[in-house]
Amino acid sequence: AAKDARASQDILTDIFERVEMFFRRLEIYTEVPPTMEMTDIIVQIMVEVLSILGIATKEIKQGRMKKYVKKLIGRTDIEDGLKRLDKLTQEESRMAAAENLKVTHAVDERVKEVADTAAGIDNRVAGVDDRVAGVDDRVAGVDDRVAGVDDRVAVLYGTLSILSGNQLRENVHKWLSPPDPSTNHNIASSTHHKQTATWFFQGSIFQEWKSTGSLLWIHGKPGSGKSIICSTVIQDIESMSEAAQASIAYFYFDFRDANKQGLRDLIHSLLTQLAAHSGPRCDILSDLYSSHDQGKKQPSDSILATCLKEMLTLPDQPPTYLIIDALDESPNAPGIPSPREMVLQLLEDLVNLSLPNLHLCVTSRPEIDIRNVLKPLTERRVSLHDQTGQKKDIADYIRSAVYSNSEQIMRRWRMEDKELVIETLSERADGMFRWAFCQLEVLRYCLPPSVRRTLDELPESLDETYERVLREIKKPNRDHARRLLQCLVVAIRPLDVKELAEVLAVDFDDADGMPKLKTNWRWEDEEQALLNSCSSLITIVEIETDEWGLYQSRRVVQFSHFSVKEYLTSARLATSSADVSRYHIDLEPAHTILAQASM
Repeated sequence: AAKDARASQDILTDIFERVEMFFRRLEIYTEVPPTMEMTDIIVQIMVEVLSILGIATKEIKQGRMKKYVKKLIGRTDIEDGLKRLDKLTQEESRMAAAENLKVTHAVDERVKEVADTAAGIDNRVAGVDDRVAGVDDRVAGVDDRVAGVDDRVAVLYGTLSILSGNQLRENVHKWLSPPDPSTNHNIASSTHHKQTATWFFQGSIFQEWKSTGSLLWIHGKPGSGKSIICSTVIQDIESMSEAAQASIAYFYFDFRDANKQGLRDLIHSLLTQLAAHSGPRCDILSDLYSSHDQGKKQPSDSILATCLKEMLTLPDQPPTYLIIDALDESPNAPGIPSPREMVLQLLEDLVNLSLPNLHLCVTSRPEIDIRNVLKPLTERRVSLHDQTGQKKDIADYIRSAVYSNSEQIMRRWRMEDKELVIETLSERADGMFRWAFCQLEVLRYCLPPSVRRTLDELPESLDETYERVLREIKKPNRDHARRLLQCLVVAIRPLDVKELAEVLAVDFDDADGMPKLKTNWRWEDEEQALLNSCSSLITIVEIETDEWGLYQSRRVVQFSHFSVKEYLTSARLATSSADVSRYHIDLEPAHTILAQASM
């Protein structure tokens, strides 16, 4: 291998020496104008030189830069090019010798002609002048070609630099493998009701945070629309980023995705986003990659945090906005420290940097551990469910749903019934969009005579709402629904529609005690089968995933809200009446069901 490497190096040296010698001869030709025939040979040699350089460029562009030197031996295209170059060089030498002989003979003839007649000298001088002019033109053409070669070499080096940088960024991205928060952002943005949270964006707290930095903590009850507010904040800051007035990175914690719950998931995502829009920050991340054996080793949590702080303290950067949603969905699981505690510690460290250009925004429920850390760090806090503007937003949302042209049954309601629904739901929502949504899901199927009775029987809380949904699951669907819910609870990644629907085709009650797949049990309309089984407890969304550099669209099933999973695994459901406590999910049996269905 070492011998081959030395041989390859010799070939590479030989190529560049030949190119160098050619350009030296070219300089001589610009001083001693060549003939037309010699000019043609020079042009052919130049074409061959560019061809050989083109082969090298092709190797590099195809991502084989590191292997290029090793692959020179045995390359017929390189060897053929060098042979042609040798042949043309020999032709150049022979042509130069012939031209010298020709010039000598011409001089002798001209001396004789001068001796014969002086009159012919004038004509020959004129002819020489014409030839000199032609030579000047050819020399100018050669100069232009040399300039063209210089330009191509400059372009080549520029291309190599760009390709090298792109390859490095791709390697770093694969090394960190950050989760993609844009899938959550797109879902949250799609559910944003027009004009929602205008009161928030026009308020002094948001405007002060946006202009002066520090920490903004937005908290609220389950279902109060925190993620929707967060997505709107992101859109607002992204408009600044597009105008080169800000740098933004965001993250959504997600109880449904194990890759979006921990400290490393958060930092990996923030680092890659910040580096993508800043050369100096990209250099910091590249140095981290290089210092870990070109990505063969993983950095510790503390090194990742240090890298993030180094990016944030870098001078001459635009104001930086870090926006983090659903911190409460980072598990506060047993362990010292828990994943959530590690994230809270990072947030505290970032705030304590006291960077005037750093703007942090965090949304969460007002959980005790979160409140104990974030409350002392900032005076800029917004409690969504206590805001008058929030109540108005919910009323506007309900009104929009009731008067929607797409709701065929609601369109038949009497005007006084529509207004009663809007008034009743708005008063009892207690700041929770989720509660209002669940009641509308029931009311949308109510015929006009049953509207008032349904309003009289409204559940008081989300727990009561979910209990009512469970009671209404049809008896033939109960076992199917429970198994589907079990799989969703313990799945460590979002499940495709097809994957989860396959559970419906498994016979868990086979006579020999082993679950068996019944292909004739598969549903043609898998989405409808899942929705019929689990009602409004689940939803189906479309997300984009990056698989080996290829973006693919997937339709996945998820709980319609974090509070659904909490309720299904809670002690509250376990101690409820028998007709709903059957749906309480213990993790161990749920893992067994998912494993059996997967086999």
